Amino acid sequence: MHKTLRARFGLKTFVLAEYQTGYIFNFKFYTGQLVRELKSNALRIFGSLVLHSSKDLLQKGRTLFLDN
Repeated sequence: MHKTLRARFGLKTFVLAEYQTGYIFNFKFYTGQLVRELKSNALRIFGSLVLHSSKDLLQKGRTLFLDN
């Protein structure tokens, strides 16, 4: 493959972890398709994945930091 071309297929991982201990709360693979429960008109794909992954931690006094 030419170095300037992007790969057509791939796998993205989303990890929700506690930063001091590394404890993983949630882990998701994204392969290019979303299940119906994640689709949102207001959010794009990755915003929906982040909110879905962190839904059990919301409203519990936690601070969420995102890194790309």
